[in-house]
Amino acid sequence: MTVVDGERPVASPVTEAERIDLIDILRGFALLGILAVNMALFSHPLLVSGIGLPRGNGPFDDFADFVVAWLATGKFYPLFSVLFGLGVSIQLARAAAHGLDFKRYFVRRMLILLGIGVAHALLVWNGDILASTP
Repeated sequence: MTVVDGERPVASPVTEAERIDLIDILRGFALLGILAVNMALFSHPLLVSGIGLPRGNGPFDDFADFVVAWLATGKFYPLFSVLFGLGVSIQLARAAAHGLDFKRYFVRRMLILLGIGVAHALLVWNGDILASTP
C-alpha cells in the first residue's frame, strides 16, 4: 500500500519480503504441468486430433501419453485455479487491512486478463484458458 500526499491509500505491489515463496513455486509447478499436458496439442494439428486420425504413435509414445494422462491431466488446472483463488483472497485481505476498495482493482485485473486471453485465443492458439467458453 502506498499513500500519496496524505490522500487516500493506493494499492501497490508487495515487496519481495512480503511474497509467499511456496505459492510462487507451486504456481510455477502448475504451469509446467499444464505445459506438459498441452504438449500433445501443440505438437499435432488440431484437425488430426479432432477427427481421430492416427498420429503415428509407437509404444513409447503410448507410454508417454499414459504417464502424462495419469500424472498430469486433470491435476494441474485445478491446482492453478486454487492458487489463483488463494492469490485473490490474499489480495482481498491485504486491501481490507489497508482500507482499499478491492472491487475496483479486481475488476480491472479481470478485464486485463480477459483481454490477454482473447488476444491470445485470436492470434496464437484457440485453446486459451483465459478466454475459454463452454
